[in-house]
Amino acid sequence: MKKSLLFLAIMLTAFSTVNAQDYNKGDWELGPIIGIGGNFNFKDEFGFNIDLDAGLYGEYAFTDIVKGVLETKYEFRWGIGDGNWHYLNVPALVCFQVGTGYIGAGAQYSFCLAPPKESYSVSNGNLSYPSAFLEFSYITHWSTSGHYTVYSEQGFRAILRIGYALTPISYGIYDDFNQSYKTFKYSPLFIESVLRFDIGKYFANNKVKTNRRRR
Repeated sequence: MKKSLLFLAIMLTAFSTVNAQDYNKGDWELGPIIGIGGNFNFKDEFGFNIDLDAGLYGEYAFTDIVKGVLETKYEFRWGIGDGNWHYLNVPALVCFQVGTGYIGAGAQYSFCLAPPKESYSVSNGNLSYPSAFLEFSYITHWSTSGHYTVYSEQGFRAILRIGYALTPISYGIYDDFNQSYKTFKYSPLFIESVLRFDIGKYFANNKVKTNRRRR
């Protein structure tokens, strides 16, 4: 009997935690975003870039389940073998709430601000491109203090994002030694770890309030 009651208590606790809402209809957020990741080329010779980016984001919950997110961020790509790149990324996505997190899907357009400035030159090509991506976010709102379990609004949100270019990058790098261009063309796969911080909550009250219940 005791084992049955313990099992029931564990299941109820897990159910209440999973079903705690991350956002409600009408909630909005605004704030800075930073990220780090990798940009991979699996065609021809394997290559990758290390990505560092920072910018701003805004989001709005259209329903208790669905919300939209728009970002604008500068990205610096430290190139392995082909120099450093500068991009402006504009992702937009739709998110579906799952417990205290969400699963999102969207598209991103990457504008090339500047190709590498090395001892070689990069010829004009298709340096800007769109991508499709998925992301997953989970944040725990529960904390324990004394005889109380507190549910509070989030501050930082951690996100894992993976995407793939819908059109390929194409460019040529001039080889001074061989006096010729080497052509590159590939569709990059990217993986990012993103961190957002909501500063909008300091200027307005969202519908997600701090609730307290006795254990």
